[in-house]
Amino acid sequence: MKNISKTGVLNFVKYFLFLGIIVGIGIHLWVAINQKIWVDEFYTVFFSRSLKVSELFDGYFEPIHPPFYYLLINFLSSFSSSTIFLRLFQFFVFLFSLLIVYKIVGLLKFNSFLKLFFLNFWSLSPYVLRFTYQLRMYGLGILFCLLSLYLLLKYLETNRELFLPGVLLFNVLGFGMVFGFVFFIWIEMVSLFIFWVFLGIKKAKIPFFLFLCFSFFSFLGLLSLLVFGKSIEEYVSWVEIPSFLDLGSFVSVFLGLVNYYEKNYYFEVGFLVIFFAFAKLYSFFRKKKKLYYFNLLPDFVLLSGYVAVLMLCCLWFCCHFFDLHYFQMRQFFPIAILLMFMVFAWLNMLFKKNWVLVILICILLSCRLYNQLGQGYLFGNTVYEEICEDCKKISELALENPLFVFEGDYSFLYDVCGVSNIYEDVGRCVDIGIEFVLDNEDLVERAKKVDKYPFFVRFPVEDDEALFVEEMRLDGYFCYQHNDFANLQICFSGEKD
Repeated sequence: MKNISKTGVLNFVKYFLFLGIIVGIGIHLWVAINQKIWVDEFYTVFFSRSLKVSELFDGYFEPIHPPFYYLLINFLSSFSSSTIFLRLFQFFVFLFSLLIVYKIVGLLKFNSFLKLFFLNFWSLSPYVLRFTYQLRMYGLGILFCLLSLYLLLKYLETNRELFLPGVLLFNVLGFGMVFGFVFFIWIEMVSLFIFWVFLGIKKAKIPFFLFLCFSFFSFLGLLSLLVFGKSIEEYVSWVEIPSFLDLGSFVSVFLGLVNYYEKNYYFEVGFLVIFFAFAKLYSFFRKKKKLYYFNLLPDFVLLSGYVAVLMLCCLWFCCHFFDLHYFQMRQFFPIAILLMFMVFAWLNMLFKKNWVLVILICILLSCRLYNQLGQGYLFGNTVYEEICEDCKKISELALENPLFVFEGDYSFLYDVCGVSNIYEDVGRCVDIGIEFVLDNEDLVERAKKVDKYPFFVRFPVEDDEALFVEEMRLDGYFCYQHNDFANLQICFSGEKD
């Protein structure tokens, strides 16, 4: 009777998990089509379409990201200029990643319930959604992580070296998409090294693979030193120095308990996972048990998860105590992926001992995921639009009154002037009465010469806004925010007292 009850409950929950997968796929598609494009996506599309291939390789406009994704968008834009078309490409990247997750959990021999649970989690995860639907490089970075991990597991399972070139290929492509992919390479190397040295696996020719990884990693280190040097620091200065609570919060974000922008929520769960990971890592080394064929792959994934948690803690320590601005959640997607597999491997083992507790965790986590998606994406954001109505209004207004815009404000040039290439900006915008200024000092000088009031200013940076308002006030001008044009960030009107 007990077995019948267990089977009935599991089948009932499986239906809802399968439904969650379908709902998750639908949400990804809906968000891809309806979510309003934001500034980072805009810059991705704008620069990819504007610059020549040689300029994209230079990467001078965004040196904190490698060029591969911009080259890809440049290529895809030759088929269609529609942003939705590009978003749909990202949607298919998500579907492919879901397929690879299914393949990996099959290799790890998760039971059927945990397989559905993990696929349900991947489909509904706000973290996965955020970085797969956007026109940014992180979605492909996630996919290449999964592909590299899958081929590496196949190599460990079969000892067939034909999988190694594929692993190396996806590592190269992943790093060419996102610099944060290097965390996956580090974790991969450390985990393989531990397996080889401490656990005595002689069946797999791991030293050969370690040589490939080490060679590639050395090349990356040399490339970073020669090409980037200190130039990256100014681009990441906006990243906050992490607090102690951020460490736990990041883990909670990876597990879908809180969204990307929430801090200091559910950090207790994150710290619990970190503590448990360290305890399991200690037990892993202490037992030094002989790994047989049937548990080789699950143990490798568990070890990779432990190394990922250790790396996250080390990164936090360095950034917190040395005031470094590199603790950025977007770049930690390899750590997030391995942490997810680690937690679900735990649940797979726990299922054999207490299936009721696993089902309870499944229900609570699924409810939390639905809540996060509803608040963050389905009901909390505006509908997708190529050109905002306020942009059209202000372009008409500029024909009657002076409108100052800072050079380099490309999102304004795109929305208002219809610029599709950075080389067109001056001509198109000047034609509708827009005046360009070089910097805040130039703006103040030219504003003082205006003889028609009110005049308008578009500020891309709030610091410039505050400085301008104060300087104009001292010269007898009054400036205030123009609420009708909120979508253009900040618009000011000034008139003499």
